[in-house]
Amino acid sequence: MTISLMQAILLGLFCGIAKCCIPYTTGAFMFNTVIFNAVIIGAVMGDMTQAMIIGASLQLIYLGVISAGGNQPTDPCLASYVAIPVAMVSGLNTTAAVALAVPVGLLGAQLMNLDYLLNGFFAQRGDTFAEKGDAAGMTRWSVIYCGIIRALMFAVPVATALYFGSGALQGILDDIPKFVTNGLSAMGACLPAVGFAIIANLISKPRYMPFFFAGFFLIQYTKIGTIPLLLAGLFLTFLYITFTIKERQKMRMTRMKRKKNTMRQ
Repeated sequence: MTISLMQAILLGLFCGIAKCCIPYTTGAFMFNTVIFNAVIIGAVMGDMTQAMIIGASLQLIYLGVISAGGNQPTDPCLASYVAIPVAMVSGLNTTAAVALAVPVGLLGAQLMNLDYLLNGFFAQRGDTFAEKGDAAGMTRWSVIYCGIIRALMFAVPVATALYFGSGALQGILDDIPKFVTNGLSAMGACLPAVGFAIIANLISKPRYMPFFFAGFFLIQYTKIGTIPLLLAGLFLTFLYITFTIKERQKMRMTRMKRKKNTMRQ
């Protein structure tokens, strides 16, 4: 299996489109997730099953990744558009694909920093048109041109790497010593635990942690399917919110009274 020129162009184009979406709008978060882009990659590559298997493994390490204050520590979108096709073509297992995605994601974060730097020029031009009351000019420089630059910054490297690098990469992978590939697989197997640890830290409020561990042990020891457990979790969440809503309202009122008393003092 190889990556054709048309497939490389399409994958680069879709990656650029996913990256140039306007932040903080409907669908912006979804376009940056691995599992969403794995569907597109599977459709382009003609093997949806394998793309989703690899994409699901990659998604685990990005569960708790957030862009706090606009600082993006890694780029799940670029990682998926490089690691998934390469893994499919080269026959890498899922753990090795996870290890491959990590440096690619870090490279994507640096590309985003470069994009932010370039956008400063376009923002200044947009401010000039804004001062003149020219909404069309401001839109062109602040939105359209910025989106085009970002799309090209990601589309061109992805298409080039996938088309020209797939054959060479296969030869390199064949020459890599066995202990190196085993090390990558071992490291990749550990990375999903990091994603779970991050998301567990985000919900580490004492009253919520019992639900987290209960779901983990149910999955681990009862072998119940994730869909039935999800439905049961939704039902328990509904009951929890229903029976504790009055208590939470009282706590909220108490905090508001304390703030008012503090401001008066």
